[in-house]
Amino acid sequence: MRLGEILVNVTSWDEVEVLRGTGAELEGTLRKFVHAKSTTEISSLWDELEGVAFAQNTLYGASVPVVDVMLAVLADHSTPWHQMWAAEVLRFILMADSATNPSLRETCVNRVQAGKWLLASLACHAESVDTQEALIEVLDTVDPTLAQITATASRPRL
Repeated sequence: MRLGEILVNVTSWDEVEVLRGTGAELEGTLRKFVHAKSTTEISSLWDELEGVAFAQNTLYGASVPVVDVMLAVLADHSTPWHQMWAAEVLRFILMADSATNPSLRETCVNRVQAGKWLLASLACHAESVDTQEALIEVLDTVDPTLAQITATASRPRL
């Protein structure tokens, strides 16, 4: 079993705040995300994530465990499409905020910041420019200096 799958299994999804649906439905979506076999399969899950954990630049409580799952997926030496879509989910979450819970964005930023060296390493070894740019954009939100260093280190590779 991989980190992403284990994290989905051990999180109490019924206790997380979602915009629509239930935490259990979000759990099912994340389970499908972790096990997706193609970029088409993973991209079809976007609407099940947006509008549940985050929407219209607004964060909900589910965004914190979603950040953790996305980082775990990245740490699992995931496929290029997992990397790209996990970076996109992180990017959208980091662009959002919460009017009802001002500390929510800070918590998400801190979680991503804890994984900044993972993001930098993946960006330096990305198989595509799109994935590399998405990872660097996430990095830029939490550590602009490291994002710049990573962009410089990655240039000759792709």
